[in-house]
Amino acid sequence: DVTNMQGIDRSIEDIEHTGRLAVVSLKERGEHYKQRLHETKKQASDLRLETAEASRELKEARMMIGTLEHKNRKLEAEKDKIQRDLHEATAPTWIQKAEEKTAALAKAKEKAEGRWSVYKGQFKKASQTSDDLRDDLKDAKNQMVYLEALLAFEERSGYSSMISELQLE
Repeated sequence: DVTNMQGIDRSIEDIEHTGRLAVVSLKERGEHYKQRLHETKKQASDLRLETAEASRELKEARMMIGTLEHKNRKLEAEKDKIQRDLHEATAPTWIQKAEEKTAALAKAKEKAEGRWSVYKGQFKKASQTSDDLRDDLKDAKNQMVYLEALLAFEERSGYSSMISELQLE
């Protein structure tokens, strides 16, 4: 009987040791996932900042384009007026100046549109990356909740129920 009890005591100690190792392993994994979650949150925060900056630059580019389009309309109206006046007074230098202004404005508009398309591309890329990180963050949170629930379950009923079964034997 004593040998049998010693064997049971040894089995209980082995199970307790295994259970403690399992809890430590689960805690380590939980810490690892918490660290990854923190890193993912930081990346998401960084991307939000980049997205805000790209959005601000995009707004500036749109405002610049709007201003240039307004100036272009004014210059076109001025050019039309000059052309009408030319028919009356034949002033070719006015037309040339208006055409030069229109050409310069067209160049500036083209440059602003190029910037706008770059900002738009950066904004779309940052938005997609932000969405991807948000999904990763959600997955990491779900996995952490699962591991915490598994750890709580193991602590409540896992190895302690195995010990009580061995004690009954």
